Amino acid sequence: MIQFSQDVMIKPAQTSWFWVDDEDNELVPLESQSLYREDWLGLKKLNEAGRLEFLVCPGQHCPTTEYSIVVEHFAQLIATHWQFDHLEPIISNTYRTIAEQFQKHIQITTQKADRDSTEQHFFRVKVSSDDRMDLDILHAQIFGAIQAHTEGNLPLAWDRLADKLGRPALESYIKNKTLEHCPLSSDLVSSVCLQQRARQLSSEMEDYIHVNLENIYNQLDNQVLPELLQKTSQDLVNVLNYFNRIFSFRDNERFSLSVIPWKQEKEETSLKSKLIPLLLAHNDDHPTDFFSHYACLSRA
Repeated sequence: MIQFSQDVMIKPAQTSWFWVDDEDNELVPLESQSLYREDWLGLKKLNEAGRLEFLVCPGQHCPTTEYSIVVEHFAQLIATHWQFDHLEPIISNTYRTIAEQFQKHIQITTQKADRDSTEQHFFRVKVSSDDRMDLDILHAQIFGAIQAHTEGNLPLAWDRLADKLGRPALESYIKNKTLEHCPLSSDLVSSVCLQQRARQLSSEMEDYIHVNLENIYNQLDNQVLPELLQKTSQDLVNVLNYFNRIFSFRDNERFSLSVIPWKQEKEETSLKSKLIPLLLAHNDDHPTDFFSHYACLSRA
């Protein structure tokens, strides 16, 4: 088993020797694992026969001299990395944040009519502890329905708005940018150049995604979400009417729905101000590390 002394592709480098992290994030040597002690892979038998060696080679996992990289394969790997390690968490947080905001915009109260007034109006009432428990259950069910309804509709809207952040578009952007900076031929790029331009390419990639995310969030805030909130509230009217017909906690008590329109007047309350910072949640060595890693995997 070979470990490279300056490996940036496999971290920690000891995993090349089958070392693993325990629950305290401490490295556990191969010999201390059930994998070895119970000889699941035959490594113990090899070691006892003197046929298993643990070697350390100087340098990095990949060649330090220049080598050619298949740009199409490289673009596929980088696009996959961005899709799953960066964009998917942002998209999931987007759906969850919007669902939570919808619950704040849709208010459901328990009220009853004042029969002494010529005009019927409603006011909040106090209920018994048993009734309160039933009401809390109903509220939870209704808000669960809001979240399910919202998160069920958002992927369709996202797919419609985010075509430039889909895999084909990301791969095309990465391929074109990489060939622009480090071409060797129409389908090959230089490993040394990629290493030198890693931060620049990563920065350009972040800018591309940042601009497109801002555009998506602006369209969600200004067009999609006001309509979705209105549709959700209309659907809820039917649900509340059903509850009001079936459940009667006291005379004339009923659920009442009020909706605060979706309007983001302050920059700090907009989706982009809340969610785009997640895009930059990586360490300083991230650009060079993952470019080196995927360049190595894309050798011609």
